[in-house]
Amino acid sequence: MNPKWVLKAAVLSIHYEQILEHGGVRGIRSLSLLESAIHRPQDKWFYRANKRISLLDLGAAYCYSLTKNHPFFDGNKRTALVTTFLFLRRNSIEIVATRQDSFLLMVGISESKFTEQQIVHWLRERKSRKSP
Repeated sequence: MNPKWVLKAAVLSIHYEQILEHGGVRGIRSLSLLESAIHRPQDKWFYRANKRISLLDLGAAYCYSLTKNHPFFDGNKRTALVTTFLFLRRNSIEIVATRQDSFLLMVGISESKFTEQQIVHWLRERKSRKSP
């Protein structure tokens, strides 16, 4: 079964909502960096060869790439986190995390203190028991 991806229009909508709710400068700093970040999970999936790739791996790819590519003027970490949770929810995985845990994760990613694999571990530890 193929994952249900988050489309660029949804990421742009998430970014807009985050800026409206929490403030900051709305807008795309680099369209190519945005598209690269959005396609990273899909590339991991389609070019996985014989490697086993989980939905958490793909969620971590959204989180890491949207944060590190910094495609927006503001709200990159917020957009990355909400996009990650949306992707996982669309694929029947719920993440239960406090605001503080989420904040520390996102700041850690932006400061290069988390690898993609560490994000997978973070997500796995917070996956709802009801999720598959």
